[in-house]
Amino acid sequence: MSRIVFLSRFFGNMSANAICAENIAKELKKMGHKVDIISYEESPEKAEGKGIYIITKPAVSEKSILGRAGSIASIVLGSMSSAVDKDLTALYYDKLCQIHNAEPVDVVVAMHFPFESIQALAQFKIKYPKVKAVIYELDSAVDGIKLSKMPLFFNRAAEKWLSQKYAICDTVVIMKSHETYWKSKFAKKFGDKLRLADIPVLTERIQHKREEKAQVTMLYSGLLEKKYRSPSYMLAVLKELKKGLEFEISFYSKGDCEEEIKEAAKEIKGIRQCGYVSVAELERATESADILVNIGNAVSKSVPSKMITYMSYGKPIIHFSSQEDDICRKYMERYPLSLILDGSEQSETACGKIADFIEKTKGKRAEFDKIREMFAQSDPKYSANIICEK
Repeated sequence: MSRIVFLSRFFGNMSANAICAENIAKELKKMGHKVDIISYEESPEKAEGKGIYIITKPAVSEKSILGRAGSIASIVLGSMSSAVDKDLTALYYDKLCQIHNAEPVDVVVAMHFPFESIQALAQFKIKYPKVKAVIYELDSAVDGIKLSKMPLFFNRAAEKWLSQKYAICDTVVIMKSHETYWKSKFAKKFGDKLRLADIPVLTERIQHKREEKAQVTMLYSGLLEKKYRSPSYMLAVLKELKKGLEFEISFYSKGDCEEEIKEAAKEIKGIRQCGYVSVAELERATESADILVNIGNAVSKSVPSKMITYMSYGKPIIHFSSQEDDICRKYMERYPLSLILDGSEQSETACGKIADFIEKTKGKRAEFDKIREMFAQSDPKYSANIICEK
């Protein structure tokens, strides 16, 4: 049995970072390991419990990195020091040392983002070199959504900073969608430390008997942002679809597109704006929906975690593709109950495809065991095994 500690970040109950950490932790516990999670929350709603330690600090946002005092000059010169919050790093590090002093830790896993989790891990590894240090990159500092459009000088500084941390740590786990980028930048020096996985959210769901409904019900869940995941095209299609099909679509979403959805709801009967809810409530809503809706990212190679979560339900999925080289297509083309709609298609054409898809897939479910076999790297057990490697 090993003692394993995760450094994670929560933005409320629906954070992909938090969900992934907890999924892997559950698998590790099943294997007999003792697991703790140090969770950073900006305004904690989750109380500390057995194996969960909460650290709190005012908001630290990737969006404001370049706005911190003195940071631009520092980053231009190739240093990421001002982009990493020293106080938050100290909170992670001090709590980790406290846990280790009470009972020695064997493995520490830093879930990236934030940068501070990796910084704290590196400092801890220097002090305790026998402890296995794992960097688990759910997103990429340069190839990901938030930072993919940052200035070149920031990318170079981030790559230099990561190289320094990779040199200290033992294992680097990246999502396979970022493999090409990572290998082009880091494989020469750190290829032996690389392990590939995928978003660890493919977990079996309890399937309930489908209820017959008067109209089709659809569901979208997740963050919506005008810059990289806009609902505009989908809403235009839904407006056209309403002319020939009765349906209801629930948005469990947040971001800067909520006003746009609100305005669309005035024109399109059947749109329900539900906001962000608890994990349990969203799971119930997802289970009761007929069709699940996904929107691909307009930039980056990051895979939306909810797309893989959707697949775990085995339900039909309509995917709105937002870029030519859409990484989500590779998943949806393999998933047996999927419809891919290109953002350049006319709304009328898209509506015809949706109507046919609904008719063909009504009441159907993909078998979970087959889905797990297709996407084995998204099984949390896969990541748990990597972390346990000697």
